[in-house]
Amino acid sequence: METVYAGKCGEVHYKLVVSPENKTVAFSADGMPDADLSGTTVGARLLEEDVLVHVGFNCPHQAINIFLKGVKLVDLGAPTGFRDSISVRSNGEVSKSYPRGERLDELAIAHPAN
Repeated sequence: METVYAGKCGEVHYKLVVSPENKTVAFSADGMPDADLSGTTVGARLLEEDVLVHVGFNCPHQAINIFLKGVKLVDLGAPTGFRDSISVRSNGEVSKSYPRGERLDELAIAHPAN
């Protein structure tokens, strides 16, 4: 089963398709060449089993940035936190990714009380 993350920046629609069955992570956006993220650390995290992940996007000029924040669950062990990010430029070029470990308490976001 595929998981699709989709959104819009200005007039540009984009989507990130994660297919564990095919072991692929594909990014596409209007007017941009498709990008295969399967071989990146971002792609590896999205394909990994036992991972809970939040995927976020932002859109600076001529690029779309993808941000991961998540937790890797471990049998009989403590879960580990992580963050990662990557950028896909309008010409389809994929930047270097920026993976890092993260303390679990640093991943939590306090939501204001209503």
